Amino acid sequence: MTAIDYSPLPVRPRRPRTPRSLAWRIVFSWWQMRRAVRQLCSLRPREAELLLWLTVSNLFFFASWTMKLLLVPRPAALSVFSPEIGGLFAGSILGRTLALYLAAAAIALVIRAAGGRGGWTETRIALFWTALVTAPFGFLAAVASVLVAWLGTHYAIFDAHWLRILPYWVGVVPFVWYLAQALSAAHGLRRPAAVFTWLCLATLVALLASLYLHARFGL
Repeated sequence: MTAIDYSPLPVRPRRPRTPRSLAWRIVFSWWQMRRAVRQLCSLRPREAELLLWLTVSNLFFFASWTMKLLLVPRPAALSVFSPEIGGLFAGSILGRTLALYLAAAAIALVIRAAGGRGGWTETRIALFWTALVTAPFGFLAAVASVLVAWLGTHYAIFDAHWLRILPYWVGVVPFVWYLAQALSAAHGLRRPAAVFTWLCLATLVALLASLYLHARFGL
C-alpha cells in the first residue's frame, strides 16, 4: 500500500509589486488625497524622494512665473536671460525649498499642539506631496493669467482688476484644499474641513500682511 505524502506543495514566491508611476500617483491623489498620503506615510519615503517632489514642484513654479513675467504685457520687456529671471530661478529652487522646510516645521508644531499625532516627517510628506500634486493647477493658473492679460489688450471687459487677479486664486485654492486633506491624513485628524478653515485664515492673514508691507515699505 502506497503511503500518502502530506507534505505541502511548493509555493511559488510572489513577485514584488511594481510601484506605481509618479504620474499615476499624482492623478490618484486628485481624487483620494487622504488615502494617498496615508499610503506615503506608511512607506516612509527617503529624504531624496521628498526633495525630488519638491524640486519638480519648484520647476513648475518657476515655469509658471517665468511665463507670466515674459508674456504678460509690462511697461519694460524682460528677456529670458534678464537678472529678474535669474533671481526668480534661484528663489524658486533655493528660497522656496528652504521656505517649505521651515513651513513644515512650523505646521508640525501647531498641529501637534492641537492634538495631531504626526511629526515633522509626516508633515514634510504631506506638504511636499501637496506642492507636487497641485503644481499643475498653478501652471494652468499662469496660462489663464497670460490669456486674460492678452485678452485685456484687445477687449476692455477683460481688463477688469478682479478678473486679472482671479487666476492667482485658482492656483491658491486647490493648494490649500489638498493641503488640508493631506495634513489631516498625516496627523490622524478626522475633520479636514477644520484644517481647511484654519489654513484659509492663515492664508488671509498672510495676504493682508503682504499687502500692508507692500503699501507701507514697497516690499
